[in-house]
Amino acid sequence: MVISDFITISISFLSVIIAGLATLQARTAALAAKQQVEQQRLDYESAQQPYVWADIRPSSIDGQMLQLVVGNSGPTVASNVIIRINPWPDHVERHHQLLIEALERFNKGHASIAPGRELRWNLGVGHELLAGTSKDRLCRVVINASGPFGPVEELSYALDMNDWRGSTGGALGSLWRVEKALDRLTIATAKPRRTEDEDI
Repeated sequence: MVISDFITISISFLSVIIAGLATLQARTAALAAKQQVEQQRLDYESAQQPYVWADIRPSSIDGQMLQLVVGNSGPTVASNVIIRINPWPDHVERHHQLLIEALERFNKGHASIAPGRELRWNLGVGHELLAGTSKDRLCRVVINASGPFGPVEELSYALDMNDWRGSTGGALGSLWRVEKALDRLTIATAKPRRTEDEDI
């Protein structure tokens, strides 16, 4: 074997190694591109799913009434919405029947909740519900729903009504107090007044 044959064999061998490395790099790039496309598809589907939640919030009308609020903040309709709250949130007796009926419907599965929709049930005024300091008011919320791309990942968290203790309520952004003042003004101006002729 002459030196020229050795050089030719060495160059051929190096060419095979370089081609193998290039093929490996191309496969790695193709796999990364495929994974990126799959991740983008999953991100798109996730962004299009509904986001159903349950919370305890003050009424937007007067800021004093605490309400159980269920809503869908996602961009699509949530279907077969099942919400389990255990134990049921504290509430005053006058709101018991409507609240329990709603919670039982959600335990069985609510047909749908449209995007941006909120459902509200009164629990009671804050000072009625939060009297006393030692009572445990923690409840667990578990939410299941489906969207256009199938079931949404189960959401589970704790709600504690004691978190509202000491907070200030207010009807921010509401014209409720203005409406009530106008009602009183209307009643006051509708009363018959005595004229000067009647005084004579």
